[in-house]
Amino acid sequence: MIRDLLSALGLRRESDSPQRPLPEAAAGLRPAEAGVALAGGGRPSHLAATLIDLSIRGHLRIEQCGSEDDPDFLLARGAASAGEGTGGPRRDSLARYETKLLRGLPRGPEHQRLSELKTTKKWVKAITGVYHQLNHEAVLRGWVRPAVPEDIGPGGDSGERIREQLRAFRQHLHQLAPAGSDAQALGDYLPYAVAFGLMPEWSGRLPESSLPKGTGALPNPGRALNQYALAAAFTGAACDHVSSIA
Repeated sequence: MIRDLLSALGLRRESDSPQRPLPEAAAGLRPAEAGVALAGGGRPSHLAATLIDLSIRGHLRIEQCGSEDDPDFLLARGAASAGEGTGGPRRDSLARYETKLLRGLPRGPEHQRLSELKTTKKWVKAITGVYHQLNHEAVLRGWVRPAVPEDIGPGGDSGERIREQLRAFRQHLHQLAPAGSDAQALGDYLPYAVAFGLMPEWSGRLPESSLPKGTGALPNPGRALNQYALAAAFTGAACDHVSSIA
């Protein structure tokens, strides 16, 4: 039995939903970009955040599969990825690194197990390419502190203001009580919580809420999972997956 991850969370946007701008608190950065700026370089959680963000926006499908002893997730391109676009400040248009990541997957509705993707040369190349591109963009656009102090211009570290804003945003998400928040806002914030490494806190603060009937194997057998714990389980699996590649 397979269950669509974001449908279970109730966060997937309809195809005719209006585009939503990036949260102002994120300094105009996408989840992975914000994570790289704050961490000073690419991390597996930043790619996991991108996968969840693409799923919310309809460019990717993430489905739970496997067994209780061997849980896994299926990935496939979503309907929105058929018309790949780039640029623009809204998250429904694809950034170059997002396009690169999606192109690492088979075209069409064909699903691929997350556990098997690391043996696919096209996907491995996409993962390493996204890492390189995110790090390059972060340096080029001044999001991270230069490694050599002499490289800081006369105006000081231009990225410090952005990092200060992102630290405040992370602290806000750390203290956020998702159970009392607007569902659409949670859909916008979830990828940032993943990029900032906050999923253990988010899933732990939510009241227990079993997944809908018909859901397949649970990531943590023998225990009821709240819905955000499912997102946390995917985040953990995706981070382990990326770490085994790059």
